[in-house]
Amino acid sequence: MALWARVLPVLRLTVAEQREFYLEPLEHIFVEEEAWQGCDPRVPMRLLRQLYDANVVSEEALLAWSKESPLRQGGSPQAQCVWSGVEPFIKWLLTADEESDEEEEDDD
Repeated sequence: MALWARVLPVLRLTVAEQREFYLEPLEHIFVEEEAWQGCDPRVPMRLLRQLYDANVVSEEALLAWSKESPLRQGGSPQAQCVWSGVEPFIKWLLTADEESDEEEEDDD
């Protein structure tokens, strides 16, 4: 991941491209691939967190993806399992975003 963390941010992808190239394929792998069935729900969250921390996927892309993700709707037991691991990270992003908005308002 360290090598990719240096290379991927250079690509400067749009939010839509980040969703298309990173988030949607990961979602598919976590839900559809047999190898991931029954996996620890914290694994997808950790992977998303690493992509976020490495500036590969932006907060904006993660929040946009989470609003429209089929994972959020539930669906299969595997989708529910994956969302249960991802949801705390998304909530953390939302909380951090709200706090930064409040700080900006206080500065004005």
